[in-house]
Amino acid sequence: MLKGLPRLFWWVWVSVLIQAIGGFAWPLMSVYVHDRLGYSLSFAGWVLTAMGAGATVGPPVLGSVADRWGRRPVSLIGQFIAALGLIGLAELPGKPMLLVSAFLFGFGAWATKPVRSAVIADVVEPEDRLRAFSLNYWAINIGFGVAAGLGGLLAGYSMRWVFLANAALMVLSGLVQYVMVPETLPPHSPAVHRRESALRLILADRTFLAFLFACLLFFCVLNSPTIALAPTMAAHGLSVAMYGVVAAVNGVAITVLQLPANKILAGRRASQAMAFGAVVIGVGMAINLVAHNVWVFGLSVLVWTIGEMVYFSFAPAVVAGFAPPHMRARYQSAFSMASYAGMIAAPLMFGYTMQYLGSSAVWWLCLAIGLLVALTIRTVAVRLDDPGAMTRIGRKAEAQVASA
Repeated sequence: MLKGLPRLFWWVWVSVLIQAIGGFAWPLMSVYVHDRLGYSLSFAGWVLTAMGAGATVGPPVLGSVADRWGRRPVSLIGQFIAALGLIGLAELPGKPMLLVSAFLFGFGAWATKPVRSAVIADVVEPEDRLRAFSLNYWAINIGFGVAAGLGGLLAGYSMRWVFLANAALMVLSGLVQYVMVPETLPPHSPAVHRRESALRLILADRTFLAFLFACLLFFCVLNSPTIALAPTMAAHGLSVAMYGVVAAVNGVAITVLQLPANKILAGRRASQAMAFGAVVIGVGMAINLVAHNVWVFGLSVLVWTIGEMVYFSFAPAVVAGFAPPHMRARYQSAFSMASYAGMIAAPLMFGYTMQYLGSSAVWWLCLAIGLLVALTIRTVAVRLDDPGAMTRIGRKAEAQVASA
């Protein structure tokens, strides 16, 4: 599982792990703004919204730049922008600067993720991308698990140092990749970019749009527990502490099971595996319909985590297969934007469902959406099952690059 991948991939992996370990600031953002700075909960919400706006804008902007001028400088610039935002959050506590700083943090931190995915696609052969992206996902979850503990310790000492330490690790992550990983952008002619737009290519590719739609729906289901799980457990007399224990099953399961899962998934068809993952996440959420104690709620999290692992083991590799090499960062950015759209839509969709129809309706809806995602994935199976597949339009773009 760990052998056979290029050395450059492992330096990217280390960079990703460092950034993930430093990801202890944003979960504490609302606590910092409301409890430590004394602002209202509504303003804390605006700060989080500003961060989300930056996370939405950053990937397409820096993804486009990375495809034109190189992954290496853009990754470093993104990390420095994120660090600047974190320093602003720590040192400039006025309302306007908090909003600006949160935007910069979201812009830089989330923009580097699709660029790194493009680097992985650049340096790893198509037949090894499943392993590479699975390991990348594993590093993110290991890092977040460590970050949760570190963030709590630092917050007990000083909330200011939570943001400053996060900024330092952002810079370290960027420097590791910049120093150890050379430029990986495939040779291309800037003239090609004047003739064609990645957005136009993506919008004209119905198969890729269907895939993005499936990913958006999948992210909606994945984020449903943040809205409905705690109230569902509370209705059965379970405390917030028990909710924390159940929620922790997700990170522990990914850390323990990701590598064995990768061995099982090796050689599987992408469409079959992703459809299976979509069904499993829907079934996992539906278990909450019959849950009444902490063990069954924990089983629910374990089941849908397996679906999550299976789906995300394949999704970035599938995106890399769709993208022409000189547009990989922009295609990965489109995938990232689908995930953020799901994160934004989930609170509205499931919040209103829970308010008017109750928590049971949320879990039935998750099951239905999971089945819809599986059906969508199977509909475009022919294209997804070729790890080196190019779209018809993508091949035309490749021809233009080759002849430029």
